[in-house]
Amino acid sequence: MQIKKCSHCQQEKSIEEFWNNRATKDGKQHCCIPCTKENNQKYISKPEKQEKIKKAAQTWYAENKDRITPIRREYDNNRWRNDPEYRQKKNKQSLERYATDRTGYGTRRRIQGMIALPSHQKKILTGKYEPYTYEQWLGLIEKYGTKCLCCGEEKELRPEHVIPISKGGDHNIDNIQPLCLHCNLVKGVKDTDYRPDKRK
Repeated sequence: MQIKKCSHCQQEKSIEEFWNNRATKDGKQHCCIPCTKENNQKYISKPEKQEKIKKAAQTWYAENKDRITPIRREYDNNRWRNDPEYRQKKNKQSLERYATDRTGYGTRRRIQGMIALPSHQKKILTGKYEPYTYEQWLGLIEKYGTKCLCCGEEKELRPEHVIPISKGGDHNIDNIQPLCLHCNLVKGVKDTDYRPDKRK
């Protein structure tokens, strides 16, 4: 077994306890691995060195972001699926982040989840106006005799916007009329008002 003396701690150690270095005659570092780690830690612990390293890392990431991001995402996804401890750790971090940062992370997640929602639900979630209540909807049905205002039949009624949301209509009880599913679909985006007390 080859022995080499560390230039830092002055201890004789196995050659395997030294990192490779092509610039030296024996192809190994002058310091052993523990001493090298200690020296590196002292070097990077200096405030001016930390700032320099941080800027260099940011510059490198900006230049290689398009190449690194897919690799990192694939690595994280594979590890999340195959490593239960890592999955539990990430889930815990997500819950803690959501609980402490509802105006940032939570809001972004809600907005991302609103992509497939109807426009009136997006307005509700973003706080543009308050929706009508279930009690108001039941009162509206009773007001018009529990019948569809278009065909006049007693069917399962659905709330239908007189002026569609896509045309600037509001999602409040004053813009709602009870129609059956068929009549609701037939009306589509027209602004026909079937309410007898609202017709001009």
